[in-house]
Amino acid sequence: MTHDLSKITEGVRSALLRTVLANEDPKLLTDSTPLLTGGLLDSVRTVTLIGELERVFGVSFEAHEMSVDYLDSVELIAHTIAGKLG
Repeated sequence: MTHDLSKITEGVRSALLRTVLANEDPKLLTDSTPLLTGGLLDSVRTVTLIGELERVFGVSFEAHEMSVDYLDSVELIAHTIAGKLG
């Protein structure tokens, strides 16, 4: 997958809607929607999402990255992945 931030963002949004937020209205998921602090992701959904992101983008998340600082929005997740892709 390309390192283009907009494509990474779309990939993150797609992964969220395909897996852990499949029953949510896609129009409600913006780049800044609070995922963890807003209650959309709980611990099980977070682990599921991490697995999907690792599969799709070919990256690995460290334990300390499974937190609000890295996963609270599509935007934060995309920046985290972009940093991993270098």
